[in-house]
Amino acid sequence: MKCIVCGKVHDGNECPVCKFPKIHFPGDPQEGLRTMKPAIDSYRDSFLERVSVGVITYRWKDDGGTIVLDREERVAIGTGKKLREAAVWLEESFARIPEAKELAVKVSVQVDGQEEVHTVKVPNRMEAELQQLGAEIDEELNLSLLLRNDSGSTRSEKEPLFR
Repeated sequence: MKCIVCGKVHDGNECPVCKFPKIHFPGDPQEGLRTMKPAIDSYRDSFLERVSVGVITYRWKDDGGTIVLDREERVAIGTGKKLREAAVWLEESFARIPEAKELAVKVSVQVDGQEEVHTVKVPNRMEAELQQLGAEIDEELNLSLLLRNDSGSTRSEKEPLFR
């Protein structure tokens, strides 16, 4: 079953991600869904306020003439609600990886202290410029990562926010 609030496919009577119950409608299911739409939308808005989306970035340092990994950081992009309203861009710019045709970005999705990390591939920009990373969520709660520089932008394929 696919949750009518968050889109997570699951078995059982309650969604494991957003905790919305499985609902049965007597009669016409479309009419039942129309009747329940305001309550579902309200629950989804409240749930998306508790969702935090971010990316995992890597910091490098010089260690005696060799570049080595310094640390891994989780950088918050915004709540699910903000990303559903409009694209949100990180203020920080990132160096371009020139030989990569696409970037495999680790995305962190946190809900009520539980984290799910998955990888989203976004087409790389080919210009030798710093880049900005952003994200947005569509009405079906699919996530797209965005990459831009002064010359243009690209976007990833849509990925379910919850897998």
